[in-house]
Amino acid sequence: MLNVLNRIFITIVLLGLIVVLIPVAVTPQGVAQLAASILLQVQVDSFSVTHLIVAVVSLVGVVVCLFLIGLEWRRAAVRAVIIGGTGSGSTELHVGSISQRLRQDLEDLPQVRQVSPSISTNGRRVDVRLEVQTTADVDVPAKAVEIERLAKASLARLGLQKFKLRVKIVCVPGTNSDSAPTSGRTPTALPPGMPS
Repeated sequence: MLNVLNRIFITIVLLGLIVVLIPVAVTPQGVAQLAASILLQVQVDSFSVTHLIVAVVSLVGVVVCLFLIGLEWRRAAVRAVIIGGTGSGSTELHVGSISQRLRQDLEDLPQVRQVSPSISTNGRRVDVRLEVQTTADVDVPAKAVEIERLAKASLARLGLQKFKLRVKIVCVPGTNSDSAPTSGRTPTALPPGMPS
């Protein structure tokens, strides 16, 4: 959408420049005299309703221009991370796949009710924030170590080497391990070499 608006705006500006530049090329003196006569006819009192209207319209125009410049130069969100490649090629992993894998692996843990991953990346490094809802009777320090260990193993299996992991545990009141829903799957095993 922004590309279409950008093209329309640039086309209008360039057509306007063409309309001005052709007469300037043919009769520069005539164009200068016409512009001077038009400017001499403009009369706006310093403190009047007309001046206020001109000022408001001008300021709105400035704000719109600054907003469009900001949109034009804003960096698009990076939605994939480079995980490797050989020679001139590279392999990228979409951040949605990272979220899905973390949710799938961590929700298999006992006493974990829900996992909400938030992934951001600059294309090379991944910042992972996990909000993990657990039952109220969970041993938080032990569960935190287990969650962190499994999350790091999941990220490593996805080929991610550079990542920052933050885990927030939320104990859901009124729940216990007996009432926690189970998915019926066995928890994902840690890969060889990972401490248990």
